[in-house]
Amino acid sequence: MMNQVRNQKGISIIEVLVAAGLTAVVSLGIATMIQNSMIEQKKTVLLATLRENKIRIENMLRDQQAWTYTLADSNNLAITPANQSTACLRDTTACAVIAGTAPQKLVVRDAANNEAFNLLNWAGTGSNGFTESGATCSTFTSSQTGNMGNDSCPISYRLVYMYTCPSGTTCVNPQVKIVGRLIYNPSNQGYLHRFRGLIDQGNLSRIDLEGPENDGRYDIVVKRTAVQTNRQFRLTMGFTPANSTPSCANAGAGACTAGWGYYPTGGDRGLWQNPSGDSSLYQLSSPATRFTFTANNGGPYSCIVNAQAFSTGSFGVQIYNVTNSTVIAEGTTTAGQWAMSNAIVEAKFIAVPGELYTIRQRCPSGPPSSTYGDTTVGQCSLGIAQSYSGRTDYVSLSCYKVDM
Repeated sequence: MMNQVRNQKGISIIEVLVAAGLTAVVSLGIATMIQNSMIEQKKTVLLATLRENKIRIENMLRDQQAWTYTLADSNNLAITPANQSTACLRDTTACAVIAGTAPQKLVVRDAANNEAFNLLNWAGTGSNGFTESGATCSTFTSSQTGNMGNDSCPISYRLVYMYTCPSGTTCVNPQVKIVGRLIYNPSNQGYLHRFRGLIDQGNLSRIDLEGPENDGRYDIVVKRTAVQTNRQFRLTMGFTPANSTPSCANAGAGACTAGWGYYPTGGDRGLWQNPSGDSSLYQLSSPATRFTFTANNGGPYSCIVNAQAFSTGSFGVQIYNVTNSTVIAEGTTTAGQWAMSNAIVEAKFIAVPGELYTIRQRCPSGPPSSTYGDTTVGQCSLGIAQSYSGRTDYVSLSCYKVDM
């Protein structure tokens, strides 16, 4: 009978082999777990880098000092034709933008006037980018043919800008949209290619100037003007009779009717006035026709309209685009008998230079003339008479041009 071969400690070869096999399985499991943990950690670092890049570049674009230096950068001023360069923004003078032109590359400088980001143009030309951890690198490749990506420099952006100034017009300090389209291009062999599906990239064929539908989650998107201020204008619509006698009969709006109309009615009664001189900011052009106004400087505006009615029952006010025959915003209220009520409308909209805007009002219940036995009292149903001047103010309009 054969004896089992044992080592000096009395363990058989079979037991040694089983123990070695179990150790190998456990070691493989641990190694796989460590590898998966490292990959998950790499993914977390990568996504954090993309978020940090977005915040860092957007904040720099919003910083007024950095933006001033950016507008003066020689690379940005050298764009041809000149009306597509940043010269018109730097000087805040009139400039025109030709329709159909490609977005222009933007070199970004920081608040200390150092070149901070000189990345890709809209065609994807350039080699500057970022590592997965956010460090700058200069070996990025945008080619996605074969295995042309670079794991040591897999991130870059097509950093460009476009004006919102309509074709064929001139703009003073026009709004621009700056976009950094994320380009994520690692090699197809390393672990970084596993994360392609997690990264939402924007539309590489166009930039939508007004909406976000073409922008990816990690894209850099800033809308702003040369000077980052909320500039405003304020207007009042009213009428002062020739004899300046304070009375509804002399300064009334005319009978408020059930249909939408412009008040005051008749002749050239309606005249916008600027009570505070805000038009010196060049936000508003002189009205070409009574009741209307236009914005010199296109872009997003936030507006509030305040109008008054007396004893008209229902009362409505609209901000109205005369050029396109469209209602921008509408508000209604009730002015009961012997009572005055304010209708307030707030709206945010994109103003287009040259388009005409106005404020319309209506009183479905009609004027209260018969109630008071005075054929002229219906003219007092709108506005507030200013006893010190004889003027009646019907509408107060305040608008602020905002950066986005």
